[in-house]
Amino acid sequence: MKRLSLFLVAGLFACSSTNEDNAVTGEEEELVAGACSITDGSTNRRMTSANRAKLDDPFFKLVLAGGSGKKCPLTTKDAIARIEEETKASMKSFVVSERGDQPTNGKTGYRFIGVPTIDGKSDVVFYSMLGSKAGVSQDFLEVMALSTTRNAWLYYALEGGKWTLVGDGSTVVPGEAPKFRCASCHTTGAPLMKELQDSWNNWNSIWFSMPDPGSQEETFKKLFSSKGGAENLEKFFFTSIKAHAKGYVERELAKPSGLKKVLKHAMCELGEPNLVTSHNKHSTRFGKVSASSFMNFPPSILVSQLLKAGSKQGGYASVVNMNLPAMNSLSLNGTSYSKALETIGSKIGGEAGDTMFGLSFPERGFMDNMVVEELVAKGVLDKDLLTDLLMTDFTVPAYSKVRCDLAATAPDKGATAEEVRAAWAANLKTSTLKGAKELAARLEDKADFAKHETAVETFLKACNARNTSEADAYALDIVKLASQRRKEFLEIYEPLVESADLLPSDTLTDTKPHAFRLNATTCKLEAQ
Repeated sequence: MKRLSLFLVAGLFACSSTNEDNAVTGEEEELVAGACSITDGSTNRRMTSANRAKLDDPFFKLVLAGGSGKKCPLTTKDAIARIEEETKASMKSFVVSERGDQPTNGKTGYRFIGVPTIDGKSDVVFYSMLGSKAGVSQDFLEVMALSTTRNAWLYYALEGGKWTLVGDGSTVVPGEAPKFRCASCHTTGAPLMKELQDSWNNWNSIWFSMPDPGSQEETFKKLFSSKGGAENLEKFFFTSIKAHAKGYVERELAKPSGLKKVLKHAMCELGEPNLVTSHNKHSTRFGKVSASSFMNFPPSILVSQLLKAGSKQGGYASVVNMNLPAMNSLSLNGTSYSKALETIGSKIGGEAGDTMFGLSFPERGFMDNMVVEELVAKGVLDKDLLTDLLMTDFTVPAYSKVRCDLAATAPDKGATAEEVRAAWAANLKTSTLKGAKELAARLEDKADFAKHETAVETFLKACNARNTSEADAYALDIVKLASQRRKEFLEIYEPLVESADLLPSDTLTDTKPHAFRLNATTCKLEAQ
């Protein structure tokens, strides 16, 4: 496994180290007893007392600030011990591994996420640690901590016995060039759990009990023996991402051009997507895949979670909440799925096969969706206006070029949903973009929600009918669509891919980005 973790991209960007020649004169003498010297990653200088005074996150206060006379922790083991001593509680741990089902494989790497409980909260600090059967790295630790004044996340790293404040999430603007190295993966500045939703592929969870590789190293044994399920970890990420989304929206709406920018989240993917899979674990995933005879899969490969989140996907406020009974019956024939994998030449980690749970594909990211929910909460969007926007190219719920292009027509002024609706419709009158005329008509019709709901239900029913009448052809179409979505994901988010074990590859040449969509009436692949 490359040193490319949940928080930082150390494998692609050189770790900053303290430049002694540029160190602030006398700063070491200014530190109180037990305080940690911190390098500012943006300047490569030691932070001054004035800048340290602006750090109000709980990790800085409990571990780095000093004042207790205790020695600054400069190893992973000591940092864990300090946070547990200060919080008077054992830190919760969670583990993910792309080869976690193969503990005897010498290449199997592990990432542990530590979640301390501070003042009754488990969503304000996250640790990230890398390890293998040989043990957890003691000279590489990453920490994210929520700043209360910024309402955003600060990124710290312990590397080679030195602490660095790598970056400030409040400076991150989705869609713009990363301000610091972490932002190459954390493109919204928020915490990132790539497999956030059920079935938490590669995570220890209620669906997969990760076998113990038998490490004898103290830190590994401590973290692995106390590991929890990803179904509990995701709840902490839900609240932490929502807090960041709230702060981001407030910061952007205070800017002259901010409204247009945040409205783009309703039309386009600006944040990191979420990698989801079927809810059924393969009994054999290398060579000839043995899939479950009945495979449930997340509806987000077919329609946006904002229209209605799947029953197994938590964290949503259901602001649109369409009545879609057909969504409850979505599935694939396992035998047909296995045949489709052979047809496309599916490989994982360079071997014929698939991920632990089948049908891995990217869906719209949780942060993007939480920005939209925040806009609804603020009255900038409402249910009908949001639905009108999402019905643009609705069978392409992620990476729709049509929808993303139309985001350029969003207004830059409007305090209420009605003002935004009117301004957006006016902008579309002169647009020649594909779908502009249809979007304008939807915006002007304030009584079309039932019609949209019927259109989505009709589409999902057609998909279910194909699964019954032509299971092999339907499974192949879905597998090809998943292949295309993965390629669209890799175009933008390749830094998120730690290894060839994360996503399947294949021999298809026609599933290029933005090549196909499913027809809204027949649920068959057609050219975009």
